[in-house]
Amino acid sequence: MKESRRKRHCISHDNVVVVGRYAYTADLYGLTGLDLADPSAPSVVGHRGGFGGVRTAVSGDLALVCDLYGYRVVDLSDPADPTVVAFESSPAPVDAALQGSLGYVVGGTELTILDLANPADPVERGMLNLGGNVAAVTVSGNLALVSGLVAGVCAWMSAIPTTRSCSAASRRPAPVATSP
Repeated sequence: MKESRRKRHCISHDNVVVVGRYAYTADLYGLTGLDLADPSAPSVVGHRGGFGGVRTAVSGDLALVCDLYGYRVVDLSDPADPTVVAFESSPAPVDAALQGSLGYVVGGTELTILDLANPADPVERGMLNLGGNVAAVTVSGNLALVSGLVAGVCAWMSAIPTTRSCSAASRRPAPVATSP
């Protein structure tokens, strides 16, 4: 007797973001949304291909997806049809975070802060050259925390990178551009 097989979608990387009953993940094939209403049988609810995603951040109906060439802002208001509404080239983004209408992207040696109030037209609010390769970013309250391969962990107060403290005092970055 043959055993029936159920097609399962396996996620083979470490970037899964859960929002409500949906999970989102980006990989070399694009952005995939999973419906977790039945945790014993998650189902693919939507997919947007055409780009190779590296990291994903989700807030509300928006996703910020880093890929090999830049970042994409994706509208998730219809989970069955995630829609790319903006693309910006950026030097090798490796991680992203979202909080409210602000997006944070790190790549190379930079932290870029984006105003996504109009998701189809992201506006750069500030950029910092951190002086060393960055690996990850997360946001908590009014802190943007960036970890790097050289500079340790740096924290920026508020949504604009004007006040900072770093764990590696000798490698404190200087703001390259800020806006009030």
